Amino acid sequence: HPLLAKSYGNLAHIFYELKDYYSSIELNKQALLICEDDWSEQGRYLIGIAECYKAIGHYANSIEYYIQAIKLRNKSFLTDDDYIEVLNGLSSCLRKLGDSQSAITLYISALDLTKNNYGNISDNYLSILNNLALCYSDLGDYESSLDLLLTSLDTYNNIPTSNNKKLSTI
Repeated sequence: HPLLAKSYGNLAHIFYELKDYYSSIELNKQALLICEDDWSEQGRYLIGIAECYKAIGHYANSIEYYIQAIKLRNKSFLTDDDYIEVLNGLSSCLRKLGDSQSAITLYISALDLTKNNYGNISDNYLSILNNLALCYSDLGDYESSLDLLLTSLDTYNNIPTSNNKKLSTI
């Protein structure tokens, strides 16, 4: 029943916030089993599982669930916001596993989608710029890294003061 899946998903979210990632994974998996025919809800639980695996450092497992979520995107069952979250999470895992080149490709996709949807004055946009800079730094491309970091700082510093208060600390 869909309400049971939502209850499991909500419990999974609470356990994630409590940093009990293993319990969160199990609850998200239960929710996923219940809503096997509801593609739009599946993305939520797949992302939840992937985020938990990422939080405990099981990056290969995390990547597996992010890829399943991307397959939902290809079927138009994942929102742009969820897709940006998936691209960021997947990129982060790839970077942690030493594949900064692949992470760059995904971060650029996330950056483009974020800019198209929200412009360049958003937490996500500035955060992705910084993460992209770290990837270039990993590859020894310090010039590109520096350019991105300076762009991020310049963008942040040129946001009107009233908007600065709305942005999280980067």
